[in-house]
Amino acid sequence: MADTPYELADELDFAERADDLAAMSPGPAKAALRADLAQAVGPRLDRALATGRLERAAAALAGLVALWAGDAGDLDELATLPGWADRLDRARAAFARGGASRDAALALAVRAVVRPDLAARDREELEQILRFDDDLAVARLGPLGRGTGAAAVLGPLLERGLVPDLLDRYLALLIDRANRADVAVTSGQATPAAAQVVRAALGASRDLAIALAAAGQPEQLAGRLAALHGLGRDRAFTAAADALARPAAPADAWLAMIKVIRASDGGEPEAKLRAVAALARHGLVRFPDDARLLAAAATAAVELEQVAAPIALFERARRVAPTDPALVAPLLALYRERLGRLVYAGRLRAARSCLAGARALYATLAQTFPNQRWSPSWPELLATFGRGLISQGELTEGQRVLTESIAAGPTIEALEMLGTVALKTGRPRTAQREFERAVALPGDRPAQLYARAKLLRLAGDAALAAADRQGAVDHFAAALGLWADLGRRVDLPPNLAGERLVESGKLFWALGKDADGNELLATASDADPGGADTHMQSVAFLLLHEQYDRARDNFYQALASDQIGDYYKVYMALWILAEGRRQGRPDDDQARGFLAGRDGPLWYDDIARLASGRAEPAQLAPRAASRARQTELAYYTAVLGGAPPAQAQALLEDVVDSDMVLFFEYDMAKHWLGRARR
Repeated sequence: MADTPYELADELDFAERADDLAAMSPGPAKAALRADLAQAVGPRLDRALATGRLERAAAALAGLVALWAGDAGDLDELATLPGWADRLDRARAAFARGGASRDAALALAVRAVVRPDLAARDREELEQILRFDDDLAVARLGPLGRGTGAAAVLGPLLERGLVPDLLDRYLALLIDRANRADVAVTSGQATPAAAQVVRAALGASRDLAIALAAAGQPEQLAGRLAALHGLGRDRAFTAAADALARPAAPADAWLAMIKVIRASDGGEPEAKLRAVAALARHGLVRFPDDARLLAAAATAAVELEQVAAPIALFERARRVAPTDPALVAPLLALYRERLGRLVYAGRLRAARSCLAGARALYATLAQTFPNQRWSPSWPELLATFGRGLISQGELTEGQRVLTESIAAGPTIEALEMLGTVALKTGRPRTAQREFERAVALPGDRPAQLYARAKLLRLAGDAALAAADRQGAVDHFAAALGLWADLGRRVDLPPNLAGERLVESGKLFWALGKDADGNELLATASDADPGGADTHMQSVAFLLLHEQYDRARDNFYQALASDQIGDYYKVYMALWILAEGRRQGRPDDDQARGFLAGRDGPLWYDDIARLASGRAEPAQLAPRAASRARQTELAYYTAVLGGAPPAQAQALLEDVVDSDMVLFFEYDMAKHWLGRARR
């Protein structure tokens, strides 16, 4: 089966393709992908504007501009895409009405590129924003605040490569403000209200460096710094700028400037990272084979949450410096992240290609660094791939890969997944053995104890399925003890605190203490109110244990949370609706209403349309291009799509035969079929 196609309306798929874009060289292929991504941003911006969500509209607009990071000169590509001039005008108007002057300025700066015929008008409106924000700053900070408002608007634009003709003006604003603040401080005329201006003046050298790095003119920094007096002049920046300004400055000078920017106090962290990335790119034009600059560029890309680009950069660095161990660990971590993204998204061909590249890398490392242990290790990478294969229903290949991983070095991840597959496919004794092997692995760090507590519960489930009641009770009791100890020793973040309570609730259920288990599951939702996984686990467990009313209450909690995404809400609504119908209850109004309101372009929107009678299974079949989607279509056709009883049973049997053992739909299909046979 072909890899799951990318759907750019999906945020994860969009992020993955945007990551690919950042790694591409300029050319027609990059321009085409960028155009597709830009068109996908359009509906997001439209929805945010239509609902008055200005913060989301601003994020969408910033995401659009980020597609041209490092290539701002090509932003005129946006002019060839339909609808953007009008969309940017609506965004500008909405931001202006909402008092979001910086976002309005960004919309104007982008539209000036898309509609050159309106550039003069847009520039005048930008000037009005600069004057207005400056007046506000003076009113708030006094005379020393002059230039502060305009600088605050221009800085983010220039850092993104926009309005390059205003660079000199921005730099002059920074210098003038810093020098006036210095005079006020040294003469004793600075008022308490001017403290913000003084703090800004202290960062003037940093801000000048960031702006010039973004503009590709870092060598000019020394001349600009010379105009700063007193507290605006930073010695570290001055020394680095002087070195960079020398004729034939070596790579060390670029690295020194990167180090100084990184070490500087204050400033927007992302702006500093973008400046570091720009400096490294600029330095690599002169020194394309400098491993240190390649590593600096790769590290900045990682911190900007990229994966594909830093892999390529670290690989280049290793070709130059194959014996440098510092280049290895971050590269291996990136391979693991990339592999996990691909395999769990159902892109198995691409994942296998990624694994082949990693395999070759580990083989090279074994020759270059004999007896050296790396993290992540090769067994851990294999475990990531094997677990991902299982998640896609590829049980035969997945178990083979996991077995290979364990042979190379046992890990909790591999043993847990092998045990899970054995338990789900009716081999409880095998499952118990694998879980107990994982429990016995050494390690007493909190993360290892956390994993061991979950494994003990699974080992208990397997023992119970194998009619080993005493073994099950022993494992459950040990797991409860570990969870209690972790709760006392470690201040867990909300998501882990929620999972700890869910796991404890499951254990009480297994021990026959249903009321205590229900109370813990309810407490888990309170401990992690914005946690999608916590709510999903609780709802799934309660439905599988015939606790419809409690599951529905948990779903209501999730539905009311702005922190839980629509993807999770859709599936929980589907589960509630299906179980209610199985029990012969009237459709839950909130679940039905939420599904009826879904009209987006994504697969889970299609399933919502099926469940609410707005689509037929035959209409969705062409979109079911992966095993996961085929399994979901079969399940929801059986339980919500109006299939007659005989067909519904056959579809549920297809779901079980799909081998999608990690799906709730797989577990629930077995549950429904088991009840039908009793």
